Amino acid sequence: MKKVRQSNFELMRIISMIFIIIYHIIFHGKLLQNTTGTIKIVLTIMLFISLIHVNSFVILSGYFKYDKDFSIKSFFKTFNAAWFYKILFASVLLFTGIYELSKVQYLKSLNPFDLAGYWFIACYLIMDILSPFINILIKNMNQKTHRKLIITSIFCFSIFSFLSSNTFGSNDGFTVIQFIILYFIGAYLAKYPIENNIHFKNYSKNKLQLLLLVGFIFFTFINYLFYNFGITLENQTNQIIQFVGNQITNYTMHYNCIFVLIQTICYFLLFKTFTINSKIINFIGKLTLGVYLVHDNPYIQVLIYKYLRFDTGDVLITSPKIIIKVLVFALGIFIVSAFIEYIRQLIFKFVKKLKISKNLTNKFYDYIDNF
Repeated sequence: MKKVRQSNFELMRIISMIFIIIYHIIFHGKLLQNTTGTIKIVLTIMLFISLIHVNSFVILSGYFKYDKDFSIKSFFKTFNAAWFYKILFASVLLFTGIYELSKVQYLKSLNPFDLAGYWFIACYLIMDILSPFINILIKNMNQKTHRKLIITSIFCFSIFSFLSSNTFGSNDGFTVIQFIILYFIGAYLAKYPIENNIHFKNYSKNKLQLLLLVGFIFFTFINYLFYNFGITLENQTNQIIQFVGNQITNYTMHYNCIFVLIQTICYFLLFKTFTINSKIINFIGKLTLGVYLVHDNPYIQVLIYKYLRFDTGDVLITSPKIIIKVLVFALGIFIVSAFIEYIRQLIFKFVKKLKISKNLTNKFYDYIDNF
């Protein structure tokens, strides 16, 4: 059966991907280091608003996949796209000389299992492989046990990892552990809809949307205040206080931060309440993963922020126009990357229709299914 896309979640994918680009521009462009005053405050708030981007994608996987069988075709669809872009950009940069690429680096790009630079894809694919076994656990848990598992996991790998300086269990949010926790959360939100919850079932749709929006803003603001508290401690002369401040500021910008997790849940549930049916949104939504693979390719990443003059080295940025520039260029990067991904999808569809390609892929998938 043809997969039916829900436009509300496809819109969330699009916005989350734009958030990812904004985050990357600010982070990789070193804008927080090169700005001061009001400009820095606005950019920092933009960064904290966008922090839900990765979590929202993974929660979405848990939401839709918790009761589905593992799809080897879906797995290789993601895997092949990442490998294709690694080879493509490494080859272009090597033969044009735009970027100094060693032969060793190029050979590494030919290795399909070397996903250096694509940490999200690496974590996602491992989670996807494990999903059939995770789904068995989800299927055999009642709501109370499922809720306890999520709370315990967040305590161990968010709160306690922060309090223990990651000595208890390293999880800054860039790990498979984090992805599995988010998968459990997504599955919980699918199995036990918030509108059926005893606390919210009498809420009107508009009231629930307002509550979720306020929750998103509130926890964004709380995380921002916690970050500023950490900055204040970092500026003290006492080394112990500085260390604590550094731990706090790092934690607030990690995907496993408790405030970011709650912020993401509010964001996800808000989009869940929307009723949208748009072919255009669905079409663009299918390109979002490719947007990530294009603009955050490890070689492209090095060039893009210097070429667009975001990374100014040690030169202080004083013009407020940088804020508009971030938003405009984020949209521009999204459009260009989406177009490149659209071309890739056309090429892959053409190759897929070739008789030799059909025979080889069918034999391969049959072998895997019967393994």
